[in-house]
Amino acid sequence: EVLIVKFVIGGTYLTDNTTNTFSLTYGNWCPPSKRQNPTANITGVLYDKWKSTVQSAVDAYKAAGYTSELKGTFWMQGEAETDGTYGSGDYEGHLRALIQDMRSDYETIFGSDEVKTAPFAIGKIAPTFFGGNDNVNAVRAIQDRVAGSTGYTFAIETEDYRLCDENGKPINGIGDTFHFTGDDMMSLGRAVGKLFVSESDPSVEVIVGKNGRANITSAKLEGAPISVTFTPDEHY
Repeated sequence: EVLIVKFVIGGTYLTDNTTNTFSLTYGNWCPPSKRQNPTANITGVLYDKWKSTVQSAVDAYKAAGYTSELKGTFWMQGEAETDGTYGSGDYEGHLRALIQDMRSDYETIFGSDEVKTAPFAIGKIAPTFFGGNDNVNAVRAIQDRVAGSTGYTFAIETEDYRLCDENGKPINGIGDTFHFTGDDMMSLGRAVGKLFVSESDPSVEVIVGKNGRANITSAKLEGAPISVTFTPDEHY
């Protein structure tokens, strides 16, 4: 059984923006460890709602007799910060804090520290988002940097999903400069799913330094022993 828990409000901020229309209406995602001077009903509202949504889903599955296991988190965000607030608002610091805080909350929700090694996938914003600009490139670089220096965290590339041409005109058939096409969204979803499966699939590697070789003849990791055949070179 696979359960996908979704919580999303488009156009919202990870940094503690309290003036944008979306922030005033829905709040922002500011993670708990970054709330220095929180504004009531705005700072971290979406993060807190995300947490309660995940908790409710896990509780419902438990009530139905299932044991839930976290397989991964997909985070698609950053477009809002391309308005320039990623610098003054420390988008990189907030993204790092988000991953750490979410993993801490997962530990409480699932009652296991194994959730901290579940993959966290960051969907990069498209290079041509809103016509593309230096702020877009800066946010993309931050997403790569955070993924490359944080354990069990991965950046999912989206450069093939073109939104605009070199003149900033929409070419995705939708008529705007913000959204992926349906096919591109499906492609992105498959990439995330493939990552979650490959990272959570148990694996065994046998390394033979020299003077022989090895072959795993039975590698089923659940419910059966692992069989390995070692074949030495001649005279060994």
